[in-house]
This record gives sequence, structure tokens and C-alpha cells, in this order.
Amino acid sequence: MNILIPTDFSAPAAIAALYGMQLAKSLNGTVTLVWYNAIQTSKKSLAKWKMLEKEMKALAEEDAAHLMADLKAEVRQGPPLKFATISGTNFSVALDDFAKQENFDLIVMGTKGATGMKKVLVGSNAAAVIDTSSIPVLVVPETCEYKPFKRIVYASDLQKLEAEAKTMARLASLFKAELHILHVAHTLTQTKQAKNLLPELVKACGYSKIIFKELVDEQIDSAIDRYIKEVDADLLCMFTHKLDFYEKLFGKSVTREMAFHSSVPLLAFNKTNEE
Repeated sequence: MNILIPTDFSAPAAIAALYGMQLAKSLNGTVTLVWYNAIQTSKKSLAKWKMLEKEMKALAEEDAAHLMADLKAEVRQGPPLKFATISGTNFSVALDDFAKQENFDLIVMGTKGATGMKKVLVGSNAAAVIDTSSIPVLVVPETCEYKPFKRIVYASDLQKLEAEAKTMARLASLFKAELHILHVAHTLTQTKQAKNLLPELVKACGYSKIIFKELVDEQIDSAIDRYIKEVDADLLCMFTHKLDFYEKLFGKSVTREMAFHSSVPLLAFNKTNEE
């Protein structure tokens, strides 16, 4: 697995980089750290940007050398590690273009960034990357430490359950982890019976360690977070879909909300381009 980790050399980004390194080691993968250099669009600022570009890249490479040395010291016999720089006028678009060009399998990033000159990786950019990325995005909270996945929670709206559950089962099987399929319904009438769904899912996925759980709660994100803590989950997985009219109006994307509030890493699969 080839993992791409954007960094602004802040502490939260370094935590995400360490997590990505440990994950890559467990999967015999590779890691590339990437620094984003924002292109200024106005004529006056563009000329200044071009003058400073070489200097900014040199400083980034110096910071990267220190970060890579720290990561290699922390993760003994770790995965191959490289550094790259990208430029653009839009962070998430530039990152996705680079990820596609270089055939990466996963993006790992933190939820917060630093202030001042290093304020690239903030929560809003994590949400933007989830919305834009063609490959899965793993969002790592700044208080998180890596541990092999034993319990994975896949929060589902049941719309494309079988296809998504198969993807989740393949991931869970890599770690021999329990796969908890969680559906949170607003009302009792919207629930599905686990006794009917579970045998079909186990058969379709070819994976026996599947648990199906339904909760009734109007606050979906809070219910998901409570369940994560209840089962001591190591990873939350969600699939993003196109927002309907009311979601766009009120900003009610649960996946995007969980990118900010989840107590464990969030693995997001962007399916909006397929719909």
C-alpha cells in the first residue's frame, strides 16, 4: 500500500505522519510526505511568490529532513520514506491530482494545523480533501496513537450496504478485526432487523466476524461517537455521498461532521463521483 501524507510540519501533522508510518509498516507499504506550496493568483503576489518559491521549497526540504529523521528513529525498520512538494491554487485539488499521478492508495492527514505560516492542514482542509479525493482518506485526531485494528466500526445509511460492506470486510480481514456495521435511524420505523440482514451480509462478504447494530437517535454523529467508545473501536469508516437539498442547506453531512468530532481515526471513502 502506497500512503501519501500531506504535512505542514506542525505537531498534529507530525502525529498523522507517525500514524501513517506505523500503518504502512504493518501493511508492508511505502510512505511519501508531501508539502503544499500555495500559488498566489494576483499579478503582484504571483511575482513575489515566484521570487520566494525556491527559498520556500528549500526551507520545506530542511523541515522535511528533520521530520523524516524523527520518523525513522521512532519507527524502527519502517517503510520506505520519501518527500515531495506540490504547488497549486487549491490544496485539495492539487493533492488529488498528485495522488492520481503517482498511484497512491491512501491519504493520511491530521485534523488541525499550526498557526501563522504553517496553517495549511486545518479541519476545513481535511473536510475538503474528503470531498475531493479519488482515493480513501484517513483522518487522524491529534491525540491518537497507532494500534493494530481489532474493532472497526462502519457507519452505514444502508443505501449501498452490500457493496460497501464487501469493501469493509476486505479491510477487516487484513487485520482479522471485528467489523461492526452500525446504522443509526432517526425513528424506530426506519430500522432494519439485524436477524434478517446479518446472515446475508456474512454470506455476501465471505467474512464471519461481522456484527450488525442499530441505534435510534436523532443526533447521528453523537450516536456514532458513543458506540465507538462503547465497543472500544480502533477505526471508524464511512462513505460520502452527494448531499441532498436539505443537507446542503443545513450542512448535515455526517461524514464531514465525524472528521472533526471522532475520537478515533476516520477512514472516508468518497463516492460522490460515482453517483
